[in-house]
Amino acid sequence: FKLIFIPSSQLLLKIRKLNEDPSIHGIIVQMPLDSDNNINSHLVTDTVSPDKDVDGLNTVNEGRVAVGDLEGFVPCTPNGVMELIKRSGVEIAGSNAVVLGRSKIVGTPASELLKWHHATVTICHSKTKNLSQL
Repeated sequence: FKLIFIPSSQLLLKIRKLNEDPSIHGIIVQMPLDSDNNINSHLVTDTVSPDKDVDGLNTVNEGRVAVGDLEGFVPCTPNGVMELIKRSGVEIAGSNAVVLGRSKIVGTPASELLKWHHATVTICHSKTKNLSQL
């Protein structure tokens, strides 16, 4: 693990080199990007190859999860949540699930994974009214 402080153009170049390196199997972009310069985080995550995108933040991988194509990289944290639920013995199919939060990294992909495992999903967020009644 190594922290690198570089300008956006060099970051994109570094990601492209990592994409091309066969010894690199996965890439995680730590979000939010911490910089004194304005960095387009969407451009950065879309520069990561979908085949190495461990967090599933590339638009291609977000789309795959949204349509139920779970053959490639499934976002790691939501995938871990699904594994914990399965190991707990809770039956996902047919259950009602409430996901608190709709972040790109956890909430949204977790709700999609639950949906594709046949749960009925309610997504709650900062604007959800009467949360305690759900």
